[in-house]
Amino acid sequence: MGENMKILLVNSYYYPNSNGGAEIVCRKLAEKLAEKGYSVDVLTIDDHFHKEKINGVNVTYLSTFIGRNRKDTKIFAVPFVKIFRIFSIFDYFRIRKIIGKNYDLIHTHAIEDFSPVIWCAAKSCNIPVVHTMHDKYLLCPRLFKLRKNLKVCHSPNIICLIRQKLFFHLAKSINTFVSPSKSLADSMHIKSIVIPNGVDMKRNNSERTEYSNQTFRFLYVGNLYQHKGIPILLSAFEKISGDIELHIVGDGPLRNKVEQAMENDTRIHFYGWLDNEQVMEHMRKCDCLVHPTLWTETSSMNVMEAFSCNLPVIVSDIGAIPEIVEDGTTGYLFTPGNVQELHEKMMKIMEENEKSRIEKNIMFLKEKFHIDEQVSQYEAVYKGILNNLNH
Repeated sequence: MGENMKILLVNSYYYPNSNGGAEIVCRKLAEKLAEKGYSVDVLTIDDHFHKEKINGVNVTYLSTFIGRNRKDTKIFAVPFVKIFRIFSIFDYFRIRKIIGKNYDLIHTHAIEDFSPVIWCAAKSCNIPVVHTMHDKYLLCPRLFKLRKNLKVCHSPNIICLIRQKLFFHLAKSINTFVSPSKSLADSMHIKSIVIPNGVDMKRNNSERTEYSNQTFRFLYVGNLYQHKGIPILLSAFEKISGDIELHIVGDGPLRNKVEQAMENDTRIHFYGWLDNEQVMEHMRKCDCLVHPTLWTETSSMNVMEAFSCNLPVIVSDIGAIPEIVEDGTTGYLFTPGNVQELHEKMMKIMEENEKSRIEKNIMFLKEKFHIDEQVSQYEAVYKGILNNLNH
């Protein structure tokens, strides 16, 4: 049992409003902790204040200043107002009132639409904070450390440097940092505990239902942004002839490009945004997940969820992905942005008996990404912090 520990998990967005990686991690962790007897609440953002109970977890949806205005580029172009994107003082007292003295520990995840004000509110209430880094938010307002041309930013401008200084100062309120990968921990130069993200391997481990033995089906799941590599996948797929299909799940600015490709090639199927259960159904029906990201992924829930369905993967050799995928064993790695190399890997996985060989390897190796292991490691972190405070 959870020994009556009261935990507040904080993430900018939560089910059913978003189905991104950080949102899935936060939701699954909250539900698993609740199953183990902990008193678990979630604080997240919506366009109006309301509360719900979802799978044993009390969820408070708060309308924040940044959340309400996140798409209004004009208001944040004003220098004075831009400060509140960095530190939303408008929300400080509301958040502090919600936190009160109600929790033993606060665990923050992706907080870009809360701002570090959440850490300061916790500190003012003398509540310890664990923060899981899902991206490079502390270093970069775009989260990815990529410039507009998708090149890695090695020399941030003066505004970004000032922001970094401020954020690291505010982060002193955090008791323990957690990173889902060694790659992210090393790049952030922050002392942190590495706890890989996990998925429920047993729940997803049902027999995959092939559409047919004739058609090979590739699957893409993710946001339709340039840095996710969707144009590279479309170009590589176009080079392959024969009885194959590409199934695309997601939404974003490149939706029109995907819809145009679908009109030009009847082998492409586009579904838009789907919830997690629907995504898992597609993973059980397809033959290979392709994840052609261009940015240094800090982890990849899509890849681990693919493994939970014994689904082979072809992924960019970048960031934390090589910590998850063993090249030639549980999938294939390719040079990010290299259309020809991706095309060759897609042809390779379609060779006779190759897919079944990869599937067998996944079955033996996937348990290290089970969510129960992730939850156990977080429990140890929570208890370690509270024990230190009590002595």
